[in-house]
Amino acid sequence: MPAPHLLEVAKLSHCYDSLGARGRRIEFPDFTLDAGAMLLLRGASGSGKSTLLQRLAGARTSSADVFDSTRISLRGQNILALSQAQRDALRPTTIGWIPQRVHLLNSLNVIDNIVLPIALSVGSKAMLRQRALELLERAGLSALVSAKSTELSVGQAARCCVIRALIAQPKLLLADEPSAALDSQSAQAIAQLLCDFCSAGGGLIVATHDEPFQQQLRSHCATAPADIELSAA
Repeated sequence: MPAPHLLEVAKLSHCYDSLGARGRRIEFPDFTLDAGAMLLLRGASGSGKSTLLQRLAGARTSSADVFDSTRISLRGQNILALSQAQRDALRPTTIGWIPQRVHLLNSLNVIDNIVLPIALSVGSKAMLRQRALELLERAGLSALVSAKSTELSVGQAARCCVIRALIAQPKLLLADEPSAALDSQSAQAIAQLLCDFCSAGGGLIVATHDEPFQQQLRSHCATAPADIELSAA
């Protein structure tokens, strides 16, 4: 029997409900992703890219879900059948999440911004710190370990957020516009981190409309058979 796909999505949709009223509905295409492969999620603003990533991360639910047919299966387990607490527990050790907006605490230095939020879930602070130091070195940020987040450039802060998503060694990494507002050098550094994750056997889904960034990823990552194209209603 062949091994299950890392990720399998079937009959998934989302309703933007407001105050109990049923709102706009998006139907997402069925797709699969294997370990070691990358899938690009493309579409205009408002097409549902961020919503789809949030659904895959288990961070968002919808009244449109039909329990007996809607499926987000991660290594054979339908995460929609889990409680919210169980879905939350999948992050960050199983699902890594890189949000579109950089979130770093001004009161913490770089290494603590990376390690402490993950240590609350994983618990092994020393191991996480060692991995963070290794990734900071690879990302060219080793000189900034003790710097406060307010001292970082936009590109440096973005790389720290990518590293934070990687240090718990998740199986699936979801990245929402990771190159947004970055210069070409910073975008290239982030593309390399993502491709290294994919080459090590992780599954990668990236939402982006940045064509040069897409090409950087395609040139270094094994890609799924087709991109996912979403269109705004």
